[in-house]
Amino acid sequence: MGERAGFSGKYVSEIEHGQRDPPFTTLASIVEDGLGATLDETLVSLAGKRSAEVLEIEPPLPRNVRQLAREIVEVEPRQQRRLLELIRSALALVRGEP
Repeated sequence: MGERAGFSGKYVSEIEHGQRDPPFTTLASIVEDGLGATLDETLVSLAGKRSAEVLEIEPPLPRNVRQLAREIVEVEPRQQRRLLELIRSALALVRGEP
């Protein structure tokens, strides 16, 4: 599983045993590339709920949208708010909204 995601088995084992504290992007790669699952479905599954119920999204988000969301999460909260404002403004323009 780890090798499919580009990580050594030893590294993944250390994560599993709490010996490593990997960045979010590493966990996402292990889940998505190593297990072939989507991160949102996996996290929600761990919480005991279906992805579509919690996120109200069906079908699942495309991979490039999930990647963009992961990148936004990594910036400062102030920058996150600005990015989200820009995205909402761009969507309004695309939809022809004032």
